[in-house]
Amino acid sequence: MFMLSNEINLSAMPQADQERIASILENAKAANTKLAYESDWNNFKQFCSKFNYLPLPASEATLIHFISEESKTCKHSTIKRKISSISKAHKMAKLMSNTTHPIVEELMDSIARTKGNHSTSKKAMVLDDLKRIIDVIDTSTLQGKRDKALILLGWSTALRRGDIVSINMEDLVFTDKGLEIDVFEQKKKKQRKIVILPANNNYCPIETLLVWLKEARIKSDSIFRAVNKANNVGERLSGESVADIVKKHAKAAGLNPELYAGHSLRSGHITAAHDEGFDLSTIRQHTGHSSIEIIDRHYVQTMNNYKNNTSSTLSKL
Repeated sequence: MFMLSNEINLSAMPQADQERIASILENAKAANTKLAYESDWNNFKQFCSKFNYLPLPASEATLIHFISEESKTCKHSTIKRKISSISKAHKMAKLMSNTTHPIVEELMDSIARTKGNHSTSKKAMVLDDLKRIIDVIDTSTLQGKRDKALILLGWSTALRRGDIVSINMEDLVFTDKGLEIDVFEQKKKKQRKIVILPANNNYCPIETLLVWLKEARIKSDSIFRAVNKANNVGERLSGESVADIVKKHAKAAGLNPELYAGHSLRSGHITAAHDEGFDLSTIRQHTGHSSIEIIDRHYVQTMNNYKNNTSSTLSKL
């Protein structure tokens, strides 16, 4: 008997149809796993490039440094998955992996004990912060054009960082009214469409995206890619790269980079939309949250802690 979920029983279907559906779901799961491995491996290669390390084979010192850097922003479970991806890459290359080195394992155990699976809550990138950050980006460079497009599109779509970098050219439809994006949400394993409207100013996500795509000569596959010092456009960015880009420009704008990350784009959009008077149902339709209760609990109530706070009575003194 094949159960599609706890509620849907397909046992009444012919066996051949059940097996076909099972095969489709298994292939989808395999594709998602492959995408996660690809993102993790690209993240590690970008780290190695930044610090001039050799990714294959990666030394124990390289792995220790990588884990230390990742522990600043990632949960233990996320780091564990990335180490697994690095190990898989070594196996595919038929190279010995240092991911099971005693010191590497000891460091991971230590992170599990001290950090657990909790990550530091990041600040929402409200409109004032967004403007400050965009204004300091040097768009005379190819990397600057990419970063401006990534931050504005990430903010306007309110997507999770992994979903931002998973967008391909084939997912985009430019119309006379705006931009339509077919997005596959990795967390929910669900496809949905997002519509982005143009802005008649220097902060238009559509115009900045078009400028980046033209300058980078991107016509297919990933829209957000690595750019080296020689302005060579490389592979798809990782989700962690989104956080690095946000932090880099937040620091340049005089903001505390430790308070910002990839999720700041998503939470900033929600905060701004709520402040502009959009109801929670409309916000949910754009962000793809499973319920308005989640938005209310995780975002609105947090905002209200500052807006409707009885400690303000001290100002009457």
